[in-house]
Amino acid sequence: MGKFFNVTVPIAILASKQDDGAFGAGDLIADWTAFNIPKGGGVLRGVTAVINGKDGANQTAGDLTILFANPKSDGSAPGSLGTVHATATGVNCRRDVVAALNIDVNSDVTFPANFNVMTTGGGGGGDQIPFIGLEGIPGLSDNGFNTIYLALTTGASNTALDFSTSVFQAVEDADELLTIKVDNASGATANAHKKFDVGDTLVSGNNDYGVIKSINATFASGGQDITFESLPEGGLVVSENEEWFVKHPIKLVLSFEI
Repeated sequence: MGKFFNVTVPIAILASKQDDGAFGAGDLIADWTAFNIPKGGGVLRGVTAVINGKDGANQTAGDLTILFANPKSDGSAPGSLGTVHATATGVNCRRDVVAALNIDVNSDVTFPANFNVMTTGGGGGGDQIPFIGLEGIPGLSDNGFNTIYLALTTGASNTALDFSTSVFQAVEDADELLTIKVDNASGATANAHKKFDVGDTLVSGNNDYGVIKSINATFASGGQDITFESLPEGGLVVSENEEWFVKHPIKLVLSFEI
């Protein structure tokens, strides 16, 4: 023991689910999502959640619950926890679950003002500081790494998590455009530079449009310019006045000791 490493797990949520409004208490945010740790395992000592804001402001804070599970004996994911944006209900996964933890609402950092940062133990009781051994299944090691799965739900107090951006396609349809214009759906600035980051993948419907290369803070000629690194594949068209969302509105940073 005494060596440390972090694993970052981006949490993907379909735009169609983000567009459904606020999540309720106990709702599934993300079904089983794989990540890798070195063979031999490690002790989880902390988790930080970085959460995109709502319409450019902080989310109303609420508890988050994370479940950890091993893969099935054939390496596949545990059975599903149900439908995202609905009450989590596990099927064929109980035997695979190995741990759970809660990120307490009181750990929420109130600054900066356009996204949230929560961490285990920050503002919560001592029982919220994890000391969890995770190893995976040794016989399924791949190139010196084992796979673990996590799933994310809202906690009992979390009834307002909402990924609305109020950033809408402006001027014309985004028909394989490398640079698009966005507004607030009323012909004014959407302050997209305060809601999205360079490097974010923007999505609409259930499809990726592209990775942001630059965002112009100036509103001109009917919108703010967002430029992507490359054109979308498959002829994706995003209609005027359709809302844009971030593909990964939550990032979990898992801190391990080995």
